[in-house]
Amino acid sequence: MNSETLHKLLKLIDDFLHKKRIQRVNLSIIGGEPLLNQIYIPFCNTLKELCKNINIPLKVKINTNGLLLTPEIITLFDNLEVIIPLNCRNEYGRSIFPKNNQTNIFDSVLSNISTCRSVLNEQRKIVLRYNTNKDNINDFEDYLKEISELKSSYIYVIPEYIFNAKGNTYNNKLKKSEFNRWSQSDAVLLLKKYNLPLPYKMLPGVNYCKGICKYTFKVYGDGRFSLCNGDEFSTDLPFLSSINNIDEISSIFHDKKIYSSQCLDCRKFFICPDKSPCKKTTKCNVKNYEMEKYLMTLIKLKRK
Repeated sequence: MNSETLHKLLKLIDDFLHKKRIQRVNLSIIGGEPLLNQIYIPFCNTLKELCKNINIPLKVKINTNGLLLTPEIITLFDNLEVIIPLNCRNEYGRSIFPKNNQTNIFDSVLSNISTCRSVLNEQRKIVLRYNTNKDNINDFEDYLKEISELKSSYIYVIPEYIFNAKGNTYNNKLKKSEFNRWSQSDAVLLLKKYNLPLPYKMLPGVNYCKGICKYTFKVYGDGRFSLCNGDEFSTDLPFLSSINNIDEISSIFHDKKIYSSQCLDCRKFFICPDKSPCKKTTKCNVKNYEMEKYLMTLIKLKRK
């Protein structure tokens, strides 16, 4: 991302912060691998000052493979989540980097995480995303054994489910309903068994479509922008340089940023299992969500 795009983005945010009443700025740095090019660091420092000047907190998330993670990077931020998709050792050995024979990837990432433990705290966390499938669901306990040896209450393991997407070679043969039952019961018990923090939040479907938030958008490396709900890159997308204020972005995506009345009236909206808001394009499936199972699991643990 060039300096012109970063400057434009800062200007839009600065104007926005002085005109709107908000509680917090959330910045997600994703890729590719963002730690390969750390041009975002001076950008974040400037953004931090903009927020500080008007007493608005800034929360940063960095999605990284963890191979270049260092304590120095973490300490650059006051409020940070480092999200690492780190699956089990067996999966790295058999499927993720088989062509390059990079069987030490798991150990390298684990070593980097270990060196960062001393700088973690309530405001700086590492979240290990366990992308669960048919092949690795039974490896979860062995995985937790290794993670528990790090002995940190600021390292979280969050089981996640990856949906199959058109054009993506990844094929998850694990049914979503099967994952729901497992993640809210067996997985929770295993986390407790190895004295790891329980999920600090559930993963509702609304997280898959942050584009529903009025002033939320995503900027690509070449300066184009779109919704940050997983939209694929396209050269048909507009450039940020053509925008004068954030309200213009909201107006461009106005038809995509409206909850369906079904979602607005649903008391379980924030634990929706689907890619909400569905905007009436899919059948509501909230009754199949296993939130109750998760709560019952916590009650059983409490009683013990």
